[in-house]
Amino acid sequence: MNLDFFKKLARFVAFLCVVWSQQSIAQSEDLIATSPQARNLSGTDLKTLIDQAFPKYDQKEIEKRLTDAAKELQSRPYTIKAQTLRDIESLMGIPLSHSLAKEMDTSHFYYRIDPLEGKGYAQHKDHTFISSSRVEFAAMQDLIESQHDAFFRRLGVPDDEVMKRDFKQILIQTVEPNSPKTDGRGARVRRGMSFGYRGFQGFPIEESFIRISSFTSKRIENFSVAWPHFVLHPDIKSIKLASKQNIKDYIYNELKSATDADRVMKLNMGIVFRPAYTPSGRYVHFPAMKVVMTPIAQNLAQATLTESGRDVYIRILQVAPAIRADNKKDSRRSP
Repeated sequence: MNLDFFKKLARFVAFLCVVWSQQSIAQSEDLIATSPQARNLSGTDLKTLIDQAFPKYDQKEIEKRLTDAAKELQSRPYTIKAQTLRDIESLMGIPLSHSLAKEMDTSHFYYRIDPLEGKGYAQHKDHTFISSSRVEFAAMQDLIESQHDAFFRRLGVPDDEVMKRDFKQILIQTVEPNSPKTDGRGARVRRGMSFGYRGFQGFPIEESFIRISSFTSKRIENFSVAWPHFVLHPDIKSIKLASKQNIKDYIYNELKSATDADRVMKLNMGIVFRPAYTPSGRYVHFPAMKVVMTPIAQNLAQATLTESGRDVYIRILQVAPAIRADNKKDSRRSP
């Protein structure tokens, strides 16, 4: 396998994660997310940016909606069919191994599971496909998308938990035949990739997604799913939110040391269910404010150094639940 290609693909997906963070926040209405009018506002004064990007925030209404959503999600039976190696084998047409392990690597397939985080992954290893032209891929795209839709259904994904669906062509050559940098073949498509992101009743459920990839319409080449059973943090007996001003203060204190004082940027934010580990090792969810910071380049020098963006979770509960100190994306013990 071309290791360099997979590294480039991983960097591309990481970049898209920040973009989709903004898009998933944008799908929530003004009550719980930055308003459409404020999403493209930029500046250097952090307090002003926070005020502009902060949702309307009706505390009692949001408490009720979060409570109702969490109660419904917790009560649901778990339907994702990718929690054992046998599940993966059935989905991908892999000969049954009858293994009780969590990972399998054969000459033709690699696949693994992580039941705690609701994760499954599988890929074919025996491909020789390189790329297709845009015209060639266009002739297959409808069938590929239909196969991906069927795969979503076979996985057992609840329709009302899919907040966003997207399909993208992943290119390995992006210039057209008349460009001086081309080899004459024009843009080439490496694969078609479907993405699904989880949310419920307007609240994104962070780090839950499905990704399906195909080179051609012949088969699903690989897939990755992270869709754990929703468990509200056991410390939360009832959802009680902090005041609007307190949350703004939490955001300011978190961001002021992470941003340059004179750097132009824009902020988007929205209330989400974020995952974390409890100190005892349970994988759980609880409400938080997700803030996406995007620096804006003002000149060519900045443009070459500009990061794609950064996102951070901010505490919104009156009492922060205890989470494991090494929980990824955390800078502190409790958000």
